[in-house]
Amino acid sequence: MNRIIHQLVFDVVNEGTLFAVWGENVSGQVLACFKPNKPVPAFKYSASGKQELMRKFRGEKARFYEGCAQFFKLAKEYEGMVWLTSPSIGVYLRENGEGSMLKMVPGGECDPVSVSNFTAVAVLPPANTSIVDGVKMMQEQVLRVGLNEGWGLALS
Repeated sequence: MNRIIHQLVFDVVNEGTLFAVWGENVSGQVLACFKPNKPVPAFKYSASGKQELMRKFRGEKARFYEGCAQFFKLAKEYEGMVWLTSPSIGVYLRENGEGSMLKMVPGGECDPVSVSNFTAVAVLPPANTSIVDGVKMMQEQVLRVGLNEGWGLALS
């Protein structure tokens, strides 16, 4: 494989499942991707390279958003360059230092973001306006908004 990509994939199996998939051949809706900048252990490719993040949402959006947030934490673990491929989730990253918020915009691999410089992620409904791009926020605020309206997770 000439390039390694890790993808966040939603599939309707098991009443809704989120998978983290290593590789480019996937079935289901791809929501986000990252390219690792750190070596990936060979075992990650076993069982078709699929890792189940969350299953059986049954319409529970908070569980869906939690699984999405876990994917961004995984991206940070592998010093990944992430990009959003679907408008079905709103993703906000809190920058290290001053705490400026970055709203990820779906657009593909042409505009990846290094998660190494971010301390928290909030995954919200796409039309949510509780967090504004460029605004400075304390990490606790980001996590609180995330937990109240989607899901928030510290990345470090």
